[in-house]
Amino acid sequence: SHGPPEKLINSDIFPTEQMGESEREIEVRSLTGESITISISPDKTTQDLKLLLKHTFLPATNSPNFHLFLKGVKLSLQSQISSHSFGSGDFIVLVPFTKK
Repeated sequence: SHGPPEKLINSDIFPTEQMGESEREIEVRSLTGESITISISPDKTTQDLKLLLKHTFLPATNSPNFHLFLKGVKLSLQSQISSHSFGSGDFIVLVPFTKK
């Protein structure tokens, strides 16, 4: 039985030893100016972050269809939090969209 391949790839590329499983604090802002700081484990994905936001952040609860952007780039659902580089002061923008 093989474990999840992501783990192997990650430990090869990202030296996780220094990080440990410590959570990251990520600021998320809505277009209307509300903001929330969320703690999430770096091995979680954008999709996990979206689920978390739907439970904790009113704009996400009100508009369950939304994209997350970091520095103008849309985050793909499968990408891991650890794969994004957050500088100090960087935040994710929550952009609702309407399903056609």
